[in-house]
Amino acid sequence: MAEATMTTGTTSGSTPDAEMNVFAVELERWRDVRGFSRTALAKALGYDRSRPKPRTPGAS
Repeated sequence: MAEATMTTGTTSGSTPDAEMNVFAVELERWRDVRGFSRTALAKALGYDRSRPKPRTPGAS
C-alpha cells in the first residue's frame, strides 16, 4: 500500500464552502491512494442508493 500524508488544513478566515471543497478533494485523493473506486468505497461504507434520502424538515 502506498504511503501518503495529509495535505490539508484549515486557514483562518476560510469559509464552510471552501472547507467542504478541501474535504472533497482530500477524500478523492485518499480514495485513489487506497485504490478504491467510488462504488467500492460506497459499498465499504454501507451506502445503499436504494434507501430513501432523509427529508429536511419543512421541505416540500
